[in-house]
Amino acid sequence: MPLLAVLLAMTSCEKRYVFTMSEDPGYVTDPIVSLRALDGDRWIEAVPDTRERTFDFEFHNLDDLDNVVLDIELKKPWASMVSPSQERWSANLTGTLSIKVNDGVDDVIYKVNGRRYPFISELKAVLGEETISLDLDGMDFSGSFRSAMLASQLTKISIKVVPGENVEVLTQPSNLENLDFTDGKGVEVHVLDRTTQRKKTFTVHTYPSDVAEFDDNWNEVTKSWAEQYNVDFGNVRMYRTGALLDRSGNTAYAFTIPAGFVNLKVVEKNHTGGASSSKISAVVRGNREFCFFLPQQGPKVWHTDGSTENANYEYYSPLAYGPEEGSGVSKVLRNDGFSGTLKAYAPALGLKDGKAAIRPASAEGGVLYSCEDISGTSLVPWEVESAFGGYFLICKDGQSLIPAEGERFYGIYNSEWRKFGEQMTCYLTPSWKVEPIIVHDRLRTGRIGIGCTEEGSLVVLIVEKIVNTHNQGQDVDKGSNGSLSDKRGVSLYELARVMSDLGCSEAMTVEDFNWSYVILQDGSERGKDLFRTNSRWYIDSTSENYGRMKAESSEAENLVVACFR
Repeated sequence: MPLLAVLLAMTSCEKRYVFTMSEDPGYVTDPIVSLRALDGDRWIEAVPDTRERTFDFEFHNLDDLDNVVLDIELKKPWASMVSPSQERWSANLTGTLSIKVNDGVDDVIYKVNGRRYPFISELKAVLGEETISLDLDGMDFSGSFRSAMLASQLTKISIKVVPGENVEVLTQPSNLENLDFTDGKGVEVHVLDRTTQRKKTFTVHTYPSDVAEFDDNWNEVTKSWAEQYNVDFGNVRMYRTGALLDRSGNTAYAFTIPAGFVNLKVVEKNHTGGASSSKISAVVRGNREFCFFLPQQGPKVWHTDGSTENANYEYYSPLAYGPEEGSGVSKVLRNDGFSGTLKAYAPALGLKDGKAAIRPASAEGGVLYSCEDISGTSLVPWEVESAFGGYFLICKDGQSLIPAEGERFYGIYNSEWRKFGEQMTCYLTPSWKVEPIIVHDRLRTGRIGIGCTEEGSLVVLIVEKIVNTHNQGQDVDKGSNGSLSDKRGVSLYELARVMSDLGCSEAMTVEDFNWSYVILQDGSERGKDLFRTNSRWYIDSTSENYGRMKAESSEAENLVVACFR
């Protein structure tokens, strides 16, 4: 065969291949066709935002969004689920939910948001001249009035409801006027959702504002204690924490009384001298119009000038000033205890027109005086209805007078506000020995702070540290000088810090190292002792008497009882 013929034959046998691009690239730009959720008995579609890759739901029937059934439709065959792996699942939509979908090549993350339909777009409460907007949490609206400091003030309140779109308010306006919230039960507001033709019920609560600035570690227990123990708190509000200064197990209590409502009565008694002397319970139960009592009966704090051990100036329990029993005339019931030419003017809490104030003070010649500092500068008569003294001023003008731990800062505090400085010694020690007061200041132990706000509100802080049944030292509480290993109790620096953080403009100490304590009584005719600090009384809620009451104290010192309500 000729060569040309062979070449033509080979050419005619070749196959021709043509390559073209497929119309299906193997992935999709928007892998989700739709996302829906079960809203009660109906399915609802999410509103997508392809640019932001989000899906938003609005629920009419569900009140709780923590277990919502979701169903997703994907563009098949390329798109598939990654996380979660199934196409129908239950999810928590109380926050933003992330889901992951593969588009055939890459994983794509979408955000899913859910919210309940705003049946009420705004709800306001009116008390006198103050109007507040209430916040929604679940099915409850709530808010606090700045002008009210007690639950008893929550009367004659009006509620204003602004419904959402296509929502009808069923509660009559007349039923939302002149409301009483003193019982804490709240008021119901009923609305009709015309979209689903279903009714919704919301509960409205209003609260008074706190006198002090409590953080999340604190819980108000006024209502629960009032119900459990039949306590008539009057103007007193009670708070508790089990983690003071964020230390678990560090128990503290706070009692507050707003300015204008502080009702203080000071009683001075001497319970030495046998059976005829006044005992704590006798004094307390003789003032049944009160529920909160702060007895002070105390050990000695004194100064030694360093020249000889016998050159000292004893400082007994603080002064007391108030109406004399039987006469109603205010007079000095007890002097402040310092003698000699050297004198320090200890702070005192005084009451006038229902407002509390703390100033350096002294009682001389039957007259109560206040001054600018502990040196007695600008000594002037202090016209108050009643007063009782503390030991040391620890907060002034809203600031702690002990700005930090350490020798230098304690030295500054002593020189400026204790007059006698670090030479002052203290009998309040775990081993019953005389020690420099700076040592006692650093001891983490049970302490009581008395404070007032600029407005004249009263704040009483009790830090509890139980060391033994008798609880008067006996070498049991060695203390840790404020070290981190000792979680319970507070040093003086920490006490000042807490009082300042609570919003006190001024604060002072009363007897500490577990000597001082408070008593809270129930509302019965007999007056049972319910509350104790520092193991002076035991509480046992299963006992018909609310626990075992320890015997009266027998220390041979005078007694001051300050009663609040």
